[in-house]
Amino acid sequence: GIYVFQARAYKADGEQATTTVTYLIKSGALPSVKIADLVGKQNPTAKVALLGDAALPEDAPTGAELTLSWSLVTDSPIVLGDIATTKLNAINLVLQPNALAPGATYTFMLKAEFDGRSTTATANVLMNRAPFGGGFVLEHDTPVVALTTEVALKAVNWADDPEDKPLKYSFAYRASTADASLQSSYTSLGKKGLASRATWLPFEGNWIIVCRISDVYDATTRVDQNLTVAAVVLDASKAANLLTA
Repeated sequence: GIYVFQARAYKADGEQATTTVTYLIKSGALPSVKIADLVGKQNPTAKVALLGDAALPEDAPTGAELTLSWSLVTDSPIVLGDIATTKLNAINLVLQPNALAPGATYTFMLKAEFDGRSTTATANVLMNRAPFGGGFVLEHDTPVVALTTEVALKAVNWADDPEDKPLKYSFAYRASTADASLQSSYTSLGKKGLASRATWLPFEGNWIIVCRISDVYDATTRVDQNLTVAAVVLDASKAANLLTA
């Protein structure tokens, strides 16, 4: 049936305001709907997939269909249709990488409707954030001489949420060059691990040294440092020693 509810408010001076809400109550069973739980935090740089499940009520006739719709409940300037790679009336919702803010929590709703009867399910999505707050320093004598001066690479004071630890570190280097074909060619200084420092005996040239700090969800922060390495200068005695060695 149809039910009308009215609320009226009064002020001391006699002024009043009234609001009315009308509800249409239909008989029959409701459709069922749910969203599978997401495990842990989600990485902002990866796709986010919400898997829905819905079924018609028991009294639905053969051949009947549900109407599905996804929405973003969280107050946000995001337009869900702009970041979804699936239709908003599909059973699953997949979101583009880099669409949700690191560290934020979002609530999504899946609504299933049949013959004016509807049911909703919600899911909270907690976005991970990469390690933050630290630095990357190079410690060495000056000038840095090729194959002579040892360079210490240190990642210092990096923080993250307790559940995102332990942090892991990796170091690599490449030539500092304007040649785009060489800008992605890095040489690793060991495997990624818990050690927050490494050492390097560099060759002559201009170098870019990279430190990557990753959490248990593989969210990664990258910091670069530049280093100029001078050529080895051999005096006569050193040259003689090398020739007779």
